[in-house]
Amino acid sequence: MIGNAIQQAGDLADHVAESTEQLKKICGLHDLVASEAQKGKGTIRVLLTRAFWDKYIYHVVFFIYMIVALYIVSKRVGNLFYRFYDWICWLLSWFLFWVPGFQYSFAIQKAKNNKKNYINELYMIKGNEKEYDGIYCLKFILLKKKDKTKNVKYDLNLCYGSYNGLVCIWG
Repeated sequence: MIGNAIQQAGDLADHVAESTEQLKKICGLHDLVASEAQKGKGTIRVLLTRAFWDKYIYHVVFFIYMIVALYIVSKRVGNLFYRFYDWICWLLSWFLFWVPGFQYSFAIQKAKNNKKNYINELYMIKGNEKEYDGIYCLKFILLKKKDKTKNVKYDLNLCYGSYNGLVCIWG
């Protein structure tokens, strides 16, 4: 009876040792994955960063959308009306899906980088009808004031990229 108890205790110790080895292997695998994620700019580390998904998720979703849409359109075996209908719907959905999001994400990036955001500015300044016929100005730059004239109330703007090829300064 004492011999059986000793034998069972030995079997239990062997079983615990085997379980401990298995746990060490599992934990070692987790440690290996964690250490690979911490190395340099590895793929796992890049995919785990939120900046990667903030920057590229829109492009990934759009790429998947394009593949699915092209597959559906290419497999469609209807008459000519349905093929035109598919292409029109696909193109319209592409514009609705991609263009506003791209402009929005571009504007967000510009807003983060600049204190003032001048995206998509187009101004028409009524000039002399004979000479200028209106000047289309693509961008205004607010010129800095010098220290000695900081009390003077005026705004000086530089217009570049005008429609008539002129670069003009207005004050």
